[in-house]
Amino acid sequence: MRRYYLAFALLALVLALLVWWPRAPSESDRGGDPVVEANADEGALIRSEREEAPTTVGAEASVDFPPLALAQALRALALRRPDALDFARAELDLELAQSLKQLVRERHATAAELVSALEAFEPEDPARAACVLALAWAEGDSSAAIERLAFEAAAHGTNSVGAEQCALAAVRALAFAGARESLATLVANEIAPGGELDVGLRSVRVWLALRELSRVSDVLAETLLGANGRELPRRVSEEAWAAAARSENATWIDALWRAIDAGDEAALEGLAYVRERSLEPALLDLHARSAGWTLLAAQKSLASLATDASLGALEADLSLAVRRDGALEALRAWRADPERIPDAASLEALLDLHERLANDADARSALGIAFAREAGLLGLRAQARADDAAIAALLKAAASVRD
Repeated sequence: MRRYYLAFALLALVLALLVWWPRAPSESDRGGDPVVEANADEGALIRSEREEAPTTVGAEASVDFPPLALAQALRALALRRPDALDFARAELDLELAQSLKQLVRERHATAAELVSALEAFEPEDPARAACVLALAWAEGDSSAAIERLAFEAAAHGTNSVGAEQCALAAVRALAFAGARESLATLVANEIAPGGELDVGLRSVRVWLALRELSRVSDVLAETLLGANGRELPRRVSEEAWAAAARSENATWIDALWRAIDAGDEAALEGLAYVRERSLEPALLDLHARSAGWTLLAAQKSLASLATDASLGALEADLSLAVRRDGALEALRAWRADPERIPDAASLEALLDLHERLANDADARSALGIAFAREAGLLGLRAQARADDAAIAALLKAAASVRD
């Protein structure tokens, strides 16, 4: 009988050990594939850097939600150089923009995919503005991308840094997408009576939009040039006069000259981007008899006009100590027409000047800086035509020349 009880006790001990002995965790205990968990952690950063990543994510997440992967790629690209995400500056960071365009094209990202990626970002994530800019190069039908960009560019009701940066990025993206009508509508709406240009960075939106318009309608010019009695912010006023200077409308050209004669400094800044060839005699006369800020504006206008005569006068200034600094600034400030490629004659005149400056390293460098910048901007156009590409290549070739 004692042997029976002993056997029974041994059997009970074995069963207890089998029940309580530690075992290795199964895949279900671990919560899934560790690679998927890592992707989930990275995706959580898109939603917020302050939130903890989800503990479990289905193995199919990266397949079912490609916009999240696209958002991750855009965010990683944007945050390599956070300083490039300030879209309120006059000059866009071309390296960032070129990288964003390349990423969108390599992934064949559509507007719908980019909008879905955009909505995965937290509102104040600084990389969100880069995603907005990326919409400029969305593949397929561009109408959806332009519609979203117009919405972002006109967004009101918040003065948050993130929202303002997204609005500014949207303005630049509309320009690259060739949406000039949307830009003109934005300007008209913002400067309408009752508009609040002094709120947030709205005046910067208008300023950037005007920079991208070669021409403005007579109705818009009427409002911009003060016919409604409203005083515009300085930079907006400068670009308004620049639009007048690019106009073929004699009324606005006359208004520009009257403002210059009256000493209007904003009008002088606008004169710097004149392109109407019929004004060449008047500009050469102003250049010959002016000094100070008026001289600088005249020098910039000569560079912008880019005829043989105007560039010849600017080249002569380079040999005069009292005029040289202004001439160098004028060469650096040259910019291509935002809507149309530089005409062949103007471009050839600029390239000839570049060659003649072989013995003037500073002047050659100044013009080279302008060439490189404008070539980069031409290359960022979403719908670049064959002649645009040729112009960009020509500008890059000129910029690559070194003494």
